[in-house]
Amino acid sequence: MPPSNPDRRTLAGVPTLVLILALLAPGALHALQAPAQAPPQSPPQGAVQALDSLGRAVVESGRSVGLGLGVFLGGEPVLSAGFGWADLENDVSVTDSTVFRIGSVTKQFTAAAILRLVEEGALSLDDDLTRFLPEYPVGDRRITLHQLLNHTSGIRSYTALGAPWMSGITLDRSHEEMLALFQDEPFDFEPGEGFAYNNSGYYLLGIVIEKATGRAYDEFLQEAFFEPLGLRDTSYCWERPILPRRARGYQPGPDGVRNADPLSMTQPYAAGALCSSVRDLAAWDRALRSGEVVSPDSYLRMTTPEGLPGGAPMQYGYGLVTGAFEGHPVVEHGGGINGFNALLTHYPEADLTIVSLVNLNGPAANQTAQEAARIMLGIDSDEVADLPLTADERARYVGHYAIEILPTTIFEEGEQLMAQGEGQPPFPLLFQGEVDGAHEFRAAVDPAIRFVFTLEEGRAVALTVHQAGMQFRGVRER
Repeated sequence: MPPSNPDRRTLAGVPTLVLILALLAPGALHALQAPAQAPPQSPPQGAVQALDSLGRAVVESGRSVGLGLGVFLGGEPVLSAGFGWADLENDVSVTDSTVFRIGSVTKQFTAAAILRLVEEGALSLDDDLTRFLPEYPVGDRRITLHQLLNHTSGIRSYTALGAPWMSGITLDRSHEEMLALFQDEPFDFEPGEGFAYNNSGYYLLGIVIEKATGRAYDEFLQEAFFEPLGLRDTSYCWERPILPRRARGYQPGPDGVRNADPLSMTQPYAAGALCSSVRDLAAWDRALRSGEVVSPDSYLRMTTPEGLPGGAPMQYGYGLVTGAFEGHPVVEHGGGINGFNALLTHYPEADLTIVSLVNLNGPAANQTAQEAARIMLGIDSDEVADLPLTADERARYVGHYAIEILPTTIFEEGEQLMAQGEGQPPFPLLFQGEVDGAHEFRAAVDPAIRFVFTLEEGRAVALTVHQAGMQFRGVRER
């Protein structure tokens, strides 16, 4: 049963999906341990003014067209505000109730829906996928809902398919058409034997929710979560219905910003198709942690990653990532979808929640959330090295790297080494030196993102991108 698009009857096949990239979070499994000291009862002196200045600077510097920023301490707003423009062409300002697409932040809603159904006895985390999709071609493999939730199924992510997916991103697609894209692709690894961030897995979980409830995915979320919790700004982000206070999305262009490429919201589905606002995401985060959405035991499952065979650590639970920022435990998930980026972050030891929503593709959501955390937690800004490289040294990294979630090209621009993800703007790389036998760079747009090259005989043969506690690896193709 496809989602219940109110205008589905009139849509034969239009709009587009660009990329549902999880701009995730750093990592440590102690994120939910009892805090060493009581959270502060009031924000640091000058925090409100500093946060307001931060929001204004993000827009005035061109890092985003508009920004929704919410900072909540102990559940109380320190700042909940909008900056810049929700709609440039009509001079509409952003507020804390402006509705943004949130991309892969959607995954925590999908995970919570699965766990709610587990609590109700409608399904089990150990259920086979084939209980709900008996025709899905698993061969002699066993794929569980648990493995779909934590990205260990080995199923190929449709957003990693390149042309077979990208050539049809303007089409409204049924579940059958979407499954046909990836169900016959080779597995990345045997189920449970590895980790690869996977939008196909969450797409399948949406179908499981529909099969288990007899309701469309969007209808179930509306009835189970949005209405009971009073989340008036949160919905499945269909293009045609009128959504009050909906922001327009933008992307960088050669002469400034331009309207984002169109997007069929049939394709991100349970992996990334929701819209929300600053005030709603803060309320959702509070409800999720307090037991109003799922039980405390279920929330613990969402925030407790398990290790892989051989003891390799993981930082992804169910729709949430646990980690640390500058030594402070954090639980978070981000999202990127064309025209928008989002980050919803909670620091449990400080009882600090930060919501950062932008309507221009790029790193501004992550950067803003980190800068807000520095203000609230009293963390000094990082000093990031930028070591010099000769022309011969730069040349050893230049090439195209087949990173599944986002193929990346490394190239020279004058004397500067640059990186560019497919369909994304380029940015400089800052050389940090040799670390554990590999060569490490930081992204100038967000120094928390590490680019680590593996070299053989003086030439890079692979690139691993460390972003928000996740690792994305690709071999050099040319």
